[in-house]
Formats: sequence, structure tokens, C-alpha cells
Amino acid sequence: MSFIRFFIPIVGMAVLLAGCAGLKDKESSLERTLSAYGSAVRWGDLASTYDFLEPELAAQSEPSGNLDNIRVIQYEVLKGPMTDGERATVHARVSYVHRDRQVVRTLDDRQEWRHDSEYGWRRSNPIPRMPP
Repeated sequence: MSFIRFFIPIVGMAVLLAGCAGLKDKESSLERTLSAYGSAVRWGDLASTYDFLEPELAAQSEPSGNLDNIRVIQYEVLKGPMTDGERATVHARVSYVHRDRQVVRTLDDRQEWRHDSEYGWRRSNPIPRMPP
């Protein structure tokens, strides 16, 4: 009987720690994904941001033809990531210019991310167009 009293809390603790480790892995994975996405935007590799979309959404989305004409000046995360384990939301602001016009534009980007066991973290809403 004393063995059971000792063994049940140990098993419960192991299950709890395993759950926490899984959550930490997802959080680390989200941080890496958001960092890579932000770097792609900051360095002006806007076409590669479409690689972060969920596969179904990526099949319906195409980068606009004028991405080479856009120069990102600033990418700033305003809020987030706010996560519930399987979903995350990030509010960001992108300042950019069209190279041929040199007029600064600002775009607020509300990003929705979803975790998939096969693909990892993927953006689940469309990437906004950068109007002229």
C-alpha cells in the first residue's frame, strides 16, 4: 500500500513534466518560426513569406508581381505572440516604400498562426498586399 502512495505521485509528476516539455517545445518552435518570418520581411525577401503559409492557403495564394519594387524599412512586432497552445496571434507593423516612388507606407499585419504536427507553425491567414 505504501508503494502505491509513493508511485502514483511520481507517475503524476512525470506526466505533468512531459506535458510541460511538449508545451515548451511548441513555444520554442513558434519563436523560431516567428523569428525566421520576421527576418524574411526585414531583409526584403517578401516572396519567401509565402512559404510560411498553411499548405491549403499557399495553394490559393500567389506573391504579387511587384515585390521586387518594395523595400521594407521597418518590421515591428506590436503585440504578441499570444498563444493558446495550438494557435497564436501576432500584431505587427510593416513600413515600406515602393522603390520607384519613395513614399513611406505603413501596413498593420494581424498574423494568425496554427500549429500542425506535420508542418509545425504555419500562418493561417493571408499575407496582406502592400498597396502603392
